[in-house]
Amino acid sequence: ACGKGWVYTFTLWAYPGHEQFQSFCAAWIAELAHRTLPPVYVEDPSHEVFWTRWVSEDRQRILLLNTDWTAPGNEKDVTLVMPEKRLPIRIPEGTLVCATVENGRVEVEILTI
Repeated sequence: ACGKGWVYTFTLWAYPGHEQFQSFCAAWIAELAHRTLPPVYVEDPSHEVFWTRWVSEDRQRILLLNTDWTAPGNEKDVTLVMPEKRLPIRIPEGTLVCATVENGRVEVEILTI
């Protein structure tokens, strides 16, 4: 433990992405990421939606972008996970979606880029 967080050190004979370590390291990092999820996050089964979270006092803004450019107009379904509810959101290709979470309410805006 270091301060309020943790530091992990890999002592391997090759870099963590080496073919002999890649599966183990990817699973380990995924487990660490899952353990440290913020109170509001996005579940994306497609792994094609980029999202980021901006926090300011009592408000959180989640920005989502469908990064699958392989087919015009495709849509990805994600779930916005909050402490007391789950909200399904469809993210069309070529749009930026902003979900604002404040005082237990959620407002979703779809912006065309």
